[in-house]
Amino acid sequence: MKPIDLAIWEPNPEDPRYLRYVGQPVAEEVFRELEKRLKGSGFLPDEYFLMDPEWEHGRKVPKGANLFCTTDYGGNEGIYVDVYLKWHEDGKPVTRSFATGKTLGESG
Repeated sequence: MKPIDLAIWEPNPEDPRYLRYVGQPVAEEVFRELEKRLKGSGFLPDEYFLMDPEWEHGRKVPKGANLFCTTDYGGNEGIYVDVYLKWHEDGKPVTRSFATGKTLGESG
């Protein structure tokens, strides 16, 4: 899967060969893009896929953040996919939950 841009760039009007940093995307837009890509590739969890409420209401993705996920097997409860954002703040790593998905399937 192609990476999702976690920064907004546009052509530099002074030199169109280069891009300039414009800002950070809204977390809800990043979540919708991730959901769309997972669905398109057949990997969207079938029970639910929800963004953490901390990222609602126009909150932007922190500058320099990266997405990563972990998989947890809940025994007879299904398989959980936890998506996190990780970035640095004041020189220290910060990791926050971004989304959680659950499937009732039994295979990886």
